Amino acid sequence: MIGFKRVSFKYVMIIFLIFVGFILLVNIDLKNNPELPIEDVFESEEINSTPLEQTKTYQMHEVQDGENLSIIFEEFKGTEYSL
Repeated sequence: MIGFKRVSFKYVMIIFLIFVGFILLVNIDLKNNPELPIEDVFESEEINSTPLEQTKTYQMHEVQDGENLSIIFEEFKGTEYSL
């Protein structure tokens, strides 16, 4: 076999023991640090008591022959829906 060198059993065992130690440390850390508690969120009465004003969120436009987006946007430029 070209390019492979035999590795000593001692080095393989050292690396194996290092990985086992790392896994044990991570496991112990997970047991000692429990998950964070779930936070409860409550709504305030002030938010619920104020009525919201009604707003128009959309406007319909039927595209006519010969219109493109630039023409349509020019028509709506003066309204509150301009981009």
